[in-house]
Amino acid sequence: MSHAEAEYRSSRHPACVDDEADFKAAGVWARREITMIRRMSVDMHLTAFRTYLSAAIRSMSAIVPGILEANGTALPSALLRLRPDASWPSCAGRAVPRETRSRVPAIAVAFGSKRPVKLAMNEAYPLRAADALISDGALCDWVEMVVEGRLLEIRVRTSGFDLRTKGEMAELRLPLALPDVVVAAGAGRALDDLVDVGVLRGRGFSVAGISVGAGETQLLFHVGRLPVEMPWRP
Repeated sequence: MSHAEAEYRSSRHPACVDDEADFKAAGVWARREITMIRRMSVDMHLTAFRTYLSAAIRSMSAIVPGILEANGTALPSALLRLRPDASWPSCAGRAVPRETRSRVPAIAVAFGSKRPVKLAMNEAYPLRAADALISDGALCDWVEMVVEGRLLEIRVRTSGFDLRTKGEMAELRLPLALPDVVVAAGAGRALDDLVDVGVLRGRGFSVAGISVGAGETQLLFHVGRLPVEMPWRP
């Protein structure tokens, strides 16, 4: 018998143990106890999740704060909105390669390679551990902040472009094919010379790679990293 059950039983008069009122009171007590346990479980799960983030995530793509601010959200507020993905904690602290598949890495596509490359363990796809929807796209851009592997990343979708970060790199996809002459001379040029994207404008980014296919253009550029401190870290 648990302590809570013993406490409940001791609070009842012996003459009332088997009557209808006692039966109903026991049900009320049980539902109250389970509700409290569930709330405690949710709180403990969130505490464990945030402890993991504090220990594992120390850097983010350098454009994350600016994109968040452009969408009316400060970084600390966005971090507090992070919630674990369904794969957490199974993915916690692990690098998991897709062993049965091969692909052409985006950076290789940008420089013209079409040869699939087998992924080594240190080149594994990082599993998504957490995410926070910053904007659902109803009134402005769709923006999501995600935790993948050891890094804090950002995803943006608009009618004019898709943007995603990957470590120190960012990938910009345009729903149109830039002219061949632009693509041929694109690598090394200022990003602002090729496209006008408000959240990236004036940042001095240079195009590291460019490719065109299936009616769209993909541009890769180096954005760097910044340290990140979780707002709940002591």
